[in-house]
Amino acid sequence: MFQILHCAFLVFHVFHCFSTYSSFVPIIQVPQCSFLIFHVFQCFSTYSRFIAIFQVL
Repeated sequence: MFQILHCAFLVFHVFHCFSTYSSFVPIIQVPQCSFLIFHVFQCFSTYSRFIAIFQVL
């Protein structure tokens, strides 16, 4: 459950970061934004693996 909330929190920050910087610079050039995007992908890949294991059990 904690991981789901953590993922949602990260996604919220990515959208907030994108809305803050998108009109000024490309999103990838902002280090904190690209760092957040990396963590979102990592979080969802971990969570999807967890769900796949849970469904097998």
